[in-house]
Amino acid sequence: MTHSKDVIEILIVEDDPFQAELCISALEENNVTNTIIHLKNGEVALEYINSNDKPKVMFLDLRMPGMDGFDVLRAIKSDEKTSEIPVIVFTSSTSTSDKRECYSLGAKDYIIKPSEIESYKHITYQSINSLLAYSSQILI
Repeated sequence: MTHSKDVIEILIVEDDPFQAELCISALEENNVTNTIIHLKNGEVALEYINSNDKPKVMFLDLRMPGMDGFDVLRAIKSDEKTSEIPVIVFTSSTSTSDKRECYSLGAKDYIIKPSEIESYKHITYQSINSLLAYSSQILI
């Protein structure tokens, strides 16, 4: 998987530092990002996107203490200033109803977190390339 480094600001909202590091490592090894911002909970994520430039893509965990991923996704997609942010739900939940709800709230993808770094690399690469294909205007 060799390609030029694309400039994509990615926001990772994940309360588990180990899971966040796996995702960051996979992104860096795929050479698809220059800026990765890791935030540890939903409240901080909403504060960030409301007071900074909008990320080009967000990886969002569902199960977090306090404001969970569903609430974050609902808040982002219901605000016209943030509703265009592509959100990839990156979760350990295998629940069909969780997946259905995320898509109905506007998630672009729903990915079950793998347990191995090689799987993270592959899934992350596929997710970013899908988003690039979805709209180069959003990600440029």
